[in-house]
Amino acid sequence: MAFMQPEVIRVRANDPEFLLVVSVARCDECHSEATEFNGLASGEGDLRCTACSPIEAGFYSRLQAPGYMDATDWTGPFRSAAEALRKCCEQYECDEDGNDLPEGD
Repeated sequence: MAFMQPEVIRVRANDPEFLLVVSVARCDECHSEATEFNGLASGEGDLRCTACSPIEAGFYSRLQAPGYMDATDWTGPFRSAAEALRKCCEQYECDEDGNDLPEGD
């Protein structure tokens, strides 16, 4: 079993579960002050307010370490769970269990 494993979730448009709510911060895209940010589009050190980057419905994927907080940034949205999983495996060059793919010729 690999340390990092693919994870796929389904998200509703503007799902409050994925909002980053802060007292006030500056959006890295439009540079305005805001209190709500897109938690799916905001990576480490990158905040995008919901006005610039609304939370879109669909399937999102990432690699995550079960039982730990280690995870890559979310990618998506995709139309299906299968597409989200396939894109995650392509991006991180792993199989559906998170194992590295053998090097090609």
